[in-house]
Amino acid sequence: MNLQDIQAFVAVAETGSVNRAAARLNLTQPAATRRIQNFEAAIGDAPLFNRAVKPAVLTALGNHVLEHCRRVLTAVAELEACTTGAADPAGDLKAGIAHGLGEMVLTTPLDALHRTFPRIKLQISSNWSAGLIEDVRNGSLDCAVGLLTEAHTLPPGLTSIALGAERVVIVGPAKLPAKRGAHRYRLRDLSGQGWFLNPRGADAVRHS
Repeated sequence: MNLQDIQAFVAVAETGSVNRAAARLNLTQPAATRRIQNFEAAIGDAPLFNRAVKPAVLTALGNHVLEHCRRVLTAVAELEACTTGAADPAGDLKAGIAHGLGEMVLTTPLDALHRTFPRIKLQISSNWSAGLIEDVRNGSLDCAVGLLTEAHTLPPGLTSIALGAERVVIVGPAKLPAKRGAHRYRLRDLSGQGWFLNPRGADAVRHS
């Protein structure tokens, strides 16, 4: 049996007439009849329709087969929708971006996403990474790109994909005395210096 024969059987069963089924399927009446005959032959010798009455009605087997055929057609429709959506997705995508990443890092990727999938409507918001994690957790955002450190913990049900590493550089005055030898400064070496700090919630090491 094939999908077209199944569609013809369901159409006849639901409309109660080969003529009405043919009109639903944009077929001629003989073409619809052939598909029904092909389907019945594929099922076997047991009749699906009681043709002793007019109009013909489904037998007990016919009703049983009808339910299975409807499931087949539903599964095929879902498969087609899935593959179509994967090739050309559409809809709203709510994405969050950590402060500082939008203009410096993600402008080009977001532009490329818009060109590749023009039917996706991007809704971009900006927040600190801790806030982005919470927004994804509660469903306010579909996804987020943040700056995560060891201090961040993802709630159950969320997953992260590392896109790269962010280099953090501390800038100090030129008069800062040089460190003896080839050793680099550590944070504790700068504990006595004044700091310009990001606001509370920023993803940076802060001097207190």
